[in-house]
Amino acid sequence: MTQEEFVEGIRIAVHQSAVSSVCTSLTKPAGRRPASDLIEQSTWYNKLESSDRAFVDKIIERASSAAVFGFFCALDGARAVHDADTLGRFELSFAPSDGSPKQVLIGSECENLHDLF
Repeated sequence: MTQEEFVEGIRIAVHQSAVSSVCTSLTKPAGRRPASDLIEQSTWYNKLESSDRAFVDKIIERASSAAVFGFFCALDGARAVHDADTLGRFELSFAPSDGSPKQVLIGSECENLHDLF
């Protein structure tokens, strides 16, 4: 798995999935007894004109993008997630289930996942 494949996989499995899930739950909350705040949000959302719902959907997409971008910044070391007295870096590797050697995605050679996203 390349860095580009990893970022694209996160874009689909995390970013796009989150946007779709939130928009769907606003349209029609799932479950037997959805949380009262979700029902309230859904009622408000469904009363909006279609152009306003589309605008809210774009805001949801922007928020998801910001969250994933920030996560990549943290993995890259561009945002601190620890106290200033503790130095270190994150390392992420992919271990294929077929037993082939793992491929390191994040470490000394990778500091641009947020740029790829």
